[in-house]
Amino acid sequence: MLAAANGATQVSGNEGLSAAKNGGTYQLSGDVYQTSTVKITGNTTVNLNGNSVYYKGTTSLFDVEGGTLTIIDSNPAKDTKSEAAAGSENVGSITYNGTAPTTVTYYVTESTVNDDGIGTTETRYQHTVKPGGVITAEANNGANSVIYMKSGTLNIQGGTICMPHSASHGSDSHIINVEGGTFNLSGGYIAGGKRTSNWGGGVCLTGGAELNMSGGVITANEAKAGAGVYAAQGTTVNMKNDNAVISGNTVVAGTYGWTDGAGDGYGGGIYAVGAKVSVSGGYITNNRVNASYIKRHQGLIGGGGIAIMNDSSQASLSISGGYITENYSNEAGGGIYAGRWGKGLGENFSLTGGTIASNVAQNSEGGGIRISEGTTANFDVTSGNHAYITNNYCNSHDDWGGGGVFVQQGGSLYVKNSLVTDNTSGGYGAGVAACPTGETVVTHTSGAAIYGNKDDADSDSPHFSTPNEFSKHEDYDVASVDTAFTSNGHADYFLVREKDSSSYVTVVTGRMLGGGDAGWSGSVDGKAVTKVDADSGIEAKYLVGMTANPTESAKKDAKDAATLIFSGNYAYNHGGGIMTNGGLILGEVSNIDIFPGLKLDAKKSLQQDGKSVPDQLTKDEYTFVLLSPTSSTSAAPSWNENGSLNYGGCTESARTMNEANGSIEFNVSSEYSNAGTYRYYVAELPNSNDTKTQSYEKTIYKITADVTEDESQRTTLLGITFKHYTISNLTVTPIVDGKNGDSYKPTTTNSDNSVSFALTKNGKSASAFTNTLKPYSTSGSFTPEVKKHVEGGEVKKFQFELYDAKGFADGKWTGDALQTKYTTKSDSSDETVKFDTINYTNLGENKNFTAGKSGTETYTYYIREKSGSDNGYTYDGGYYRVVVTAQDTPAADNFSGTLTTTAKYTYVDANGNESSTSTTDPTFNNKYATQLPSAGQAGIALAYVAGAAALAYGIVRLYKTRGDSRKGGDR
Repeated sequence: MLAAANGATQVSGNEGLSAAKNGGTYQLSGDVYQTSTVKITGNTTVNLNGNSVYYKGTTSLFDVEGGTLTIIDSNPAKDTKSEAAAGSENVGSITYNGTAPTTVTYYVTESTVNDDGIGTTETRYQHTVKPGGVITAEANNGANSVIYMKSGTLNIQGGTICMPHSASHGSDSHIINVEGGTFNLSGGYIAGGKRTSNWGGGVCLTGGAELNMSGGVITANEAKAGAGVYAAQGTTVNMKNDNAVISGNTVVAGTYGWTDGAGDGYGGGIYAVGAKVSVSGGYITNNRVNASYIKRHQGLIGGGGIAIMNDSSQASLSISGGYITENYSNEAGGGIYAGRWGKGLGENFSLTGGTIASNVAQNSEGGGIRISEGTTANFDVTSGNHAYITNNYCNSHDDWGGGGVFVQQGGSLYVKNSLVTDNTSGGYGAGVAACPTGETVVTHTSGAAIYGNKDDADSDSPHFSTPNEFSKHEDYDVASVDTAFTSNGHADYFLVREKDSSSYVTVVTGRMLGGGDAGWSGSVDGKAVTKVDADSGIEAKYLVGMTANPTESAKKDAKDAATLIFSGNYAYNHGGGIMTNGGLILGEVSNIDIFPGLKLDAKKSLQQDGKSVPDQLTKDEYTFVLLSPTSSTSAAPSWNENGSLNYGGCTESARTMNEANGSIEFNVSSEYSNAGTYRYYVAELPNSNDTKTQSYEKTIYKITADVTEDESQRTTLLGITFKHYTISNLTVTPIVDGKNGDSYKPTTTNSDNSVSFALTKNGKSASAFTNTLKPYSTSGSFTPEVKKHVEGGEVKKFQFELYDAKGFADGKWTGDALQTKYTTKSDSSDETVKFDTINYTNLGENKNFTAGKSGTETYTYYIREKSGSDNGYTYDGGYYRVVVTAQDTPAADNFSGTLTTTAKYTYVDANGNESSTSTTDPTFNNKYATQLPSAGQAGIALAYVAGAAALAYGIVRLYKTRGDSRKGGDR
């Protein structure tokens, strides 16, 4: 022992820690070799200072009885973090050089929320630790423990504490054995405890002890149960900070049967029997239960991360934060095993935060969480916070499933404000499923939104549970052979039991979390359901398959309201998100009122020129409103003088637009809240921008209905009372010009728990809303044009005339021309002549046409060139007959009345010979012929001999004179 330095006594060598029994602060200046036990009754601090303590005894190095022992390490271990390779081992390990640990390896699977706020992504990281200060129990046959505490306080803040030969010591060996007092773990590593013949390889808590873990790592420990931590009755485990890690501990392989008391095969990370466990932070990650139960289908061992059950003292489990990730159970409860048959937790399991992700139940149920018989779990995350049960797997081929959560028969789960989406299953009900003993209630009041899940995901044929001694094989025997069930969807919700069930076992409301319409469709008790009314719901006695189809707006509202997310979970059979054999309530209600839907269908029609014109109606062309009075004395709607609708004492409950076929639909039941007489109004809203409608329908329809409870249908399920209501005395009263017309009671039909009726003008077949369009009219136009071509010359001022049939009769130009046009003198030999546009109205020029739509009219015109007397020109003596067809094509031009005009030009020469075909290029051809000068040689063609010198000048002069003549000008 050396003199004190910095307030600490320096110790090293043989029995160097013996003086610590007197209390005080001690710092290792070198390694210590201790055989005797150091009893702590005062306040003692030991600073390992990067050195090692080798305990050679077989009981305990430290025995804390009433005092406080604090272990620190001022020269701490180096913990290096790296992303683990895909497929790498995830079990913690410790390697030794003799009995001195050289490396501690453990894994932490971190979980981050995806950008969409719905899913999570897990990433496994490897931590490689090079120890600093060490306490190792090196006796060949191990020791009872490294540190034992009967009472007092134990604070471990640093150092690596291990027991290389613990497996040789027998059944009573733990690294840290706390039989009373408070154990505060904030740093360091507890690793390498192998209590393979009993429980509590790393830490054992008994006698009312309390573990407060705010840091440190418990890893690489093994046991038959509670490999990382075993907490016996009356003890408490608190994980408080994300620096706390329980990782890579293993419940060793073995096959176990039933025991009435707590038994082997539970809790890779933590095994609590009659203890209280609270997790508000930290990681329980990559722990394993490799044990098997002797019989399939029972799932009576497990809990890769946590296993907890009741005993003579009350056990409780509270999850408010932290991460339970990538734990594995060869049987049930990959992440959490909450309660056991006969040892349920009662109402002492709550989840208000945290993440349960990427855990696996290999051969039984509950990939994330398994809730036992006798356990009532409450999952309620407060607004503004979020918890996640994501990416967990139930790989059992034998059992029913439960990727995220499984509830055993006799257990219950209450969930508030949950979103169940993007889960998958190889069988039915990827969102939520219930087996033949399950009972479920799904509501929208602090309830659930279940949509976007995918079942039958692995093959063309769904997976089923295997037949067993409990005879739960209805997924195949009942569901798979029901055509209505298999044909109408079951991706989001599935329940089945024997067909002789006489009581309702499930209720699902039409709205979902956030208040939106879930859009449920599927089948109930062997009958197809095309659409569940938003204000109604479904009840079933033995078989349900449902798929939701909410709008994007409803999804957004659900996401905004959700605080607990079930997503990315998988079950080989059923219930990717949640599977229940017990009671499941998604929502917060004590009573549920089930109202039948009330839907009205109306017809919109159009009239024009005294006739019905359905073809002129287009989708979403006219708008209609459903109005609800604000009180029983509220005034009815009426029309203002400017033609707008005055809502009176009503508010707008809904608005809709017509379909292309004129149909109009309203869900009138959206305002139901209790029994009573309800009043509504339906009217059409005029559109001030409408240019085609002459007058709008001004009838306002008043609808009254009595809503009363059918007490004979009142039922109770899972403590919730369900009241069923009916609709009677449905009456429609047309209101015209502020006066009530004759009332009528429409015929109603009942389907999918909804009452439907047709709103008509008179209670018969007349359309409820008929608008009058402006009179139908047509218009079109045609622009005649021809071309002028001069062969051998250029265009002068030529005259062209357009005649109608009156102006050209019997082959004679007898009348006046309709139009006269002239070409313009130019250097070109071609020009186009355009006449003024001719307009057609109502399929006739300057006359009314009454033959109706789709009519055709033809018009004949004649175009000629008027011959002139210009010297040298030969005029085209023919003419063109132009036949114009004007056609109304209402379907093609959306009833705009625009006429389609086509013209055929047929040439007739000067001798009256008509061309056999029409042309699209009508052209008048003139010729210009040049004559020699009048100096004795007119009309005689001259031949000039190239190269004759005597005539050269004469040739040039003659050429210039003839060029001037071709232009048609003066010579």
